[in-house]
Amino acid sequence: FEDIANKRIDRGMLLEMVLKDPGLVPKLIEGTTSSKALVRYGCANVLTDLSKERPEDLYPHFDDIAGLLDSGYRILVWNGLAMLSNLAKIDRHDRFDKIKDRYYAFLKDDYMVTVANTVDNSTAIAKAKPHLIPYITERILDVENIELTEHLTEECKNIIIQKSVAYLDSVYDEIEDRERVLSFVEKQVGSGRKTLADAAKGFLKKHS
Repeated sequence: FEDIANKRIDRGMLLEMVLKDPGLVPKLIEGTTSSKALVRYGCANVLTDLSKERPEDLYPHFDDIAGLLDSGYRILVWNGLAMLSNLAKIDRHDRFDKIKDRYYAFLKDDYMVTVANTVDNSTAIAKAKPHLIPYITERILDVENIELTEHLTEECKNIIIQKSVAYLDSVYDEIEDRERVLSFVEKQVGSGRKTLADAAKGFLKKHS
């Protein structure tokens, strides 16, 4: 950890080390609890990279990764959300299914980035677990009811809705209640956020 804190080992070097020796994974997980930010986030970033490149090396530690959702550090929560979405595609024991309520509770978080990350990760989860599409979609459609906070303005909400439209587009063929989806998107056509309005128009042109 000292080498990480002193920047003698960078992200790429550390990833290469763990790819060669998956036995280092528990040490990296331990590193996410460090009081030193460089160590804490350095280890979390490499674990996130590992979840993309070789999720099978991280899967045995699924519960530890899920534990990041309870972190008091928002960045670690974001890392955890990303890692779990990457692990979904090899989740042969349906561990994600057991924590899905914890995961999607973040759609009601006070911070825009946390909510946006949850939406962004949903396409990967839905593709990996088609049986969860009705569950995920139900929660995504509810983002229009998000309450504004100091850290989640009207513009932030529009960004989240735009990401939600992208999710709905990616799984539209698998959705049963398409009328509700179309209604959700139609409301965005008049949005003051041009990119959201354009995304809504494009969606409707494609799917109506």
